[in-house]
Amino acid sequence: MGREANIDSIRALDEQIIKLKRTRNSLLNISARVPPEILGYIFAWSLARKPGRSLDYLHFDGLRKGSYNFLLVCHHWFEVACRTPELWSFWGATLQDWQKRHHHAGTSPLDLVLDRYKCDSNVHFDGSLQSAVRARAIQNTIRQVHLRSDDNETMASVISLLTPGDDETTQNQNIESIVWESEGAPPVDISNFFARSCLSKLYLLHLSGGFRISSWDRLAHRTTLLTVLSLQIDESPQLPIPTTPQLFSILASYPNLRQLALSGAVIPISTDGSTLEMPLRNLKLLSLMGEFRPILGLLSQLVGLLSQLVVG
Repeated sequence: MGREANIDSIRALDEQIIKLKRTRNSLLNISARVPPEILGYIFAWSLARKPGRSLDYLHFDGLRKGSYNFLLVCHHWFEVACRTPELWSFWGATLQDWQKRHHHAGTSPLDLVLDRYKCDSNVHFDGSLQSAVRARAIQNTIRQVHLRSDDNETMASVISLLTPGDDETTQNQNIESIVWESEGAPPVDISNFFARSCLSKLYLLHLSGGFRISSWDRLAHRTTLLTVLSLQIDESPQLPIPTTPQLFSILASYPNLRQLALSGAVIPISTDGSTLEMPLRNLKLLSLMGEFRPILGLLSQLVGLLSQLVVG
């Protein structure tokens, strides 16, 4: 009993010593006099990511090494950081980063970024990460979804968790930017995501690589905010090439487009005399890649726009 009493006494003394050290540090630390809201803002500013609103932006930037080292400076800084939701609005660009940061409760908009090429092959998209992504989707607190991978199983799983259920009519309404690049097989089915999502705040949509969609009409959304549209989807037997009216229906859904890039399965093979009824008056950059004849046919139908375009 005497030994147990001594151990308890030692533990109590250790706790008192830790409290005294923290008190001393806070008295010596001039930052303790700074209001927590301002100190938290400084932390968030140091981690701020550059917003991207064009096709040439690097959408998969991760965290710089040592980005969160300020958490180790003192206990006061750590406590302020834990009470600053903006610090946890970006989990990083790898699954190992996600594992470290997804458990921090946050109410700020989340930039969900995954670059599978930078991920440790031994780290998997496990149940805890899946639950965290699904919770954020249900809360409607996701701002960006940028995914790049040659592992289509992981990409398909993330997209599935973001896909609203039949009764979730307003989910994904806060997503502003979608950048998906897939180089794996089989193609990722994105039909339900676009059919069920409310993407009223979307300003950038970029799809590149292997994707499957049951109907091109599902990419047509009535939103006035989209300014960048890039559809560079690989041709596939499971993905019918859109007709000219279908393509024009998609373009007409986004009257404020400034940049448009089309290639692969998105360019109609033949023309039928259709015209775009709603001119894209704000379009400044048009990029078309593919076989000469279909591109020439499409350009001939967009000729009314060419006077104001830079054609790439």
